[in-house]
Formats: sequence, C-alpha cells, structure tokens
Amino acid sequence: MPAATMAALRQHMATFTESGRDGRVFLGAKGGTPRQNQFNRVWRRACWDVGIKGLHFHDPRHTGNTMAASERARRE
Repeated sequence: MPAATMAALRQHMATFTESGRDGRVFLGAKGGTPRQNQFNRVWRRACWDVGIKGLHFHDPRHTGNTMAASERARRE
C-alpha cells in the first residue's frame, strides 16, 4: 500500500475506530455496529462528500488484491 494511503489510514483508524487489535473499523452514530442499510447510506454520503461517484464498498479491496498479485508476479 502506498505510504500516503497508509498515513491517511492510520489517522482515520486513530480517530474514528475502536481501539485494539479487534476494534471495529465502522461504528454507528451511537457506537454500535451499523446495520447494512445504515452503512450503505454512510458509504454513499462519504463518497459524495469527497466527490467520488460510482465507488462500491468492495472496489478498494479488489484493487488491493490486483496490486498484491501484480507485486508478487514481479518479485518471482
């Protein structure tokens, strides 16, 4: 993962998530685990707020998997 992305991720994790190795990454307004329909609303709003259109929740994971596979292919 690029260093700039890691820095932003660390800051987000320190500010918005539960602490500890097993802490939840996404919390509802009252500190509980968000339901799927609540999370979808939050995800769409977050994307809208930063000007990203059409990004689905799992798209970054797919991109990361592709990058990891590509990196392994270069190392061998």
